Amino acid sequence: MTTNSWLLHCKDQLQQLGYYLADDNILNSIKWIRQGQSDFLAVSGDNDGSERELAVLSAIVQINSNDYWLTSDGGYCKGSSFCLRFCDVKPSCTICEPSTTPLKNDFSAVIKNLRAIVMKCATPGYKQGKGFFFYDNSTTNPSCFKIRHKLFEQLEHDNTEHNVLEFPNAPESADFLPQNWSLSREEMREELYLLENTHRINPLPAYDISGHLIPPAAYQRSLENAIVELQFNLCHWPIASKAGTAAFDSYTADIVLICILVPPPPPINNNFHKKQKISLFLDPDYAAGPSKKKHKYVITTH
Repeated sequence: MTTNSWLLHCKDQLQQLGYYLADDNILNSIKWIRQGQSDFLAVSGDNDGSERELAVLSAIVQINSNDYWLTSDGGYCKGSSFCLRFCDVKPSCTICEPSTTPLKNDFSAVIKNLRAIVMKCATPGYKQGKGFFFYDNSTTNPSCFKIRHKLFEQLEHDNTEHNVLEFPNAPESADFLPQNWSLSREEMREELYLLENTHRINPLPAYDISGHLIPPAAYQRSLENAIVELQFNLCHWPIASKAGTAAFDSYTADIVLICILVPPPPPINNNFHKKQKISLFLDPDYAAGPSKKKHKYVITTH
């Protein structure tokens, strides 16, 4: 099966499941539900009780290399004003149009429907907050949108009896254990252990093309620039004005599932020049002169 055929097959499966973002009837299938101070996108239905099923939107998209922070620690740095506590970090990335032809038109429909869904939950007098849709200078339509993952889940009660960072249904691989969890700075390990009694760690629900859960150390090299099946929930928070800032609506797309359909292209080999040795001798016959001959260096390689 060719890549294009494979992607179209995956699209057909998602359409059969429902809530495929590029479908024309998606707006009739969902409804915003108020809970506390927030709104959650739910499945549309006749049930007006207290419990509603969250809508799981799906699309086939490409993970953008720009603004990529979907790593095992989300780029957290202790003392940074961007995220004050490790437990609050939410690794994220932006989603863009797939590079393959069959699904380019689908992404335009995804953006169109996503904007329509967002506008259904716009607060009168509030501005649309930055950080969800991203725009190119050449167009007024978004070219990307942001997704995120909640890395830590706060427990209802402190637990001092066992290590709750070892999440339920833990994969067999030791890479997922807290003591082996990949961190960009090893000094963050102590802060990770301090969360032992209050939080549970949530690995990114991302799977490789063979269906295996991707280990934390491989998040970036496996996902950046990959074409994936994406499933996510959509939430809304109205942020009131304060300290002279205007009120705005904030939207978040929380990852439910990522499945790699087409792996990212292999990285460019930058070691070629590192393997060269430049000779201390330049052949005079090929030095620059009045004849405007090109330089020719005697280079030994190994």
